[in-house]
Amino acid sequence: MIWALLLSCRSDPGWLIEPEAPGDEACPPAPPIPVAPPRQLPIQIRVGRGLDPDRAAWHTRWGAAWWRRRGVVWQIAPGWRRTPDTPPLAGSPGADIDALLAPLAHAVQRPAEPWIELVFVSELATPTSPASHWFSPLTGLAVSPALPHGDDPVAQALGALADGATPTVFLALGAADRLPDERARFVLAHEVGHALGLVHHREAGNLMGPGFPRCAPELTPAQLSALQLP
Repeated sequence: MIWALLLSCRSDPGWLIEPEAPGDEACPPAPPIPVAPPRQLPIQIRVGRGLDPDRAAWHTRWGAAWWRRRGVVWQIAPGWRRTPDTPPLAGSPGADIDALLAPLAHAVQRPAEPWIELVFVSELATPTSPASHWFSPLTGLAVSPALPHGDDPVAQALGALADGATPTVFLALGAADRLPDERARFVLAHEVGHALGLVHHREAGNLMGPGFPRCAPELTPAQLSALQLP
């Protein structure tokens, strides 16, 4: 069965989110991983004003397709919302981390709701911001109560930001457009993994690993069983 959801919107009535992502002749089709029954993941989408909804749809198709093959079906709420574009994280070296994260604090939703918010923004950080050096490039960022946070000051600040908030994934369309498509197509799936509680994984070829292969990355059975769905 092919899952398809039509997101109705007055400005873009044909915004079709179809989890069966386009094929790639260089990559053999991966066999579906049997998961019974499929698990449902409620999703709501926000697109910053002035941003191309077709690019947001491209990332959503790839993310939904990847997770569907692992037994997690995205239930995308009808109608995506236009919202003000979240300002990129600015500041200078030595800036207070909480102040640096303030734009995200205004963008996450409280109290916590039983879904994941996908928020498409133009950029997540300015080139001179300390945030640009946390992860290079800073293309996506997850703020989620399900994600364990350690003793690192940045991780602690993100944990405080996530406390009592709806799990939220930010994806910077500008930064994503500067990546090769074979990497960009997996960024949203990776960040949703964080929103579901998965930490970085050292194994190459893993969705949560240090880099994405050209063909579909995977998760271990232990990672799949540890997902914390809303």
